[in-house]
This record gives sequence, C-alpha cells and structure tokens, in this order.
Amino acid sequence: MQYSVVKYNKLDHFFDLEYFCERAQKQNLINNASVEDLTRMHLFITYYKGDIIATSGCHDFSEHYENTWRVFSRTCTLKEYRLKGFPRRIGVCTCAGINVYSIPHQVNFALSQGAKNIVYTTNNDKNGYNGSLKLDIHHRKYVDKCPEYEYYDEKKIYGVKQTVWKLLYKDVVNMEGKL
Repeated sequence: MQYSVVKYNKLDHFFDLEYFCERAQKQNLINNASVEDLTRMHLFITYYKGDIIATSGCHDFSEHYENTWRVFSRTCTLKEYRLKGFPRRIGVCTCAGINVYSIPHQVNFALSQGAKNIVYTTNNDKNGYNGSLKLDIHHRKYVDKCPEYEYYDEKKIYGVKQTVWKLLYKDVVNMEGKL
C-alpha cells in the first residue's frame, strides 16, 4: 500500500478532512468525528488513493513538561485500514498502525518548534478511552523489550490518569534518528 503523509492545511485539505470525519462518525469513531476537534492541534493526515484514511496530531505539551511536545494525539484510522500496511512487531509500530508513518513528520515538526522531549500518552484508568487503555496494557507488557520508547511518568491529564511514554526515535519503523 502506498501512503502519503502531509501536515493538514485548511485551504488544501478541509473538504477531505470533513469527508474523513463523516466516515469516522459512521464507524462510531466519535473521538475523531469533528474537524474542529481534530484541528485544535497540528494535524498530520495519511492519504491513500486520494482519501484521508488516518489522522494523528502533535501539540506543545509544555504545560505538563517543559520543552516537551506530545505526538499520537487523537490518532484515528478508519476501520477498513486497520491491521494493514505497517510493520508487525511489538511496540509502537503495531500500536500506531498506519499512523506510524506520520511519526517522523510529527517529530520533525515538534523539533522545529523547539521541542527537547517527545512523548505520547495512553489512558491507564477506566475513565479514559478504552482503545487507549488497551494500548497502555500492551506498552507496559513490552516496555523492556522495545527500544523505540520508554516509560516517562504517570499523571492526570485532561481529567484522566495517563501513562506518559518517551519516544526514543524519530522514525520508529526504521529505528533511525535517535532522540
């Protein structure tokens, strides 16, 4: 499968993102069913055959950790593209799915904005999104076997207890660009 990842630009991508959100809503992917919600951050979109099939964003996270940006925010992949087209190995690649290809774009953007640390979060209590809770369990299980991330902290963020993971590579697919 041939994907292209670009940073969202309202002028060029608004109608494509609106169509993606309609499709997400029909699939009950409610957390990602609004253009307004998705574009409150720096959004990266993955195209396949002219349609957006996945989204993932990054944003300044310095209110929680100085000089830190968060990646993998509001990650969403349409159901028909899950479990396809990405490396199968434990850790970030499998958990991110197709969005793993947007990570170098998100990290490079964050670094260009002055980030010194790159993190992502997973919910670790029942009050959060269930999919994120499953990722948290997976990450805890394999953290000692995966060189692309490490445990960083636990904190209540956005009203939900979360595990904070530090990303260790710009490109987790090829394990390049040590951070």
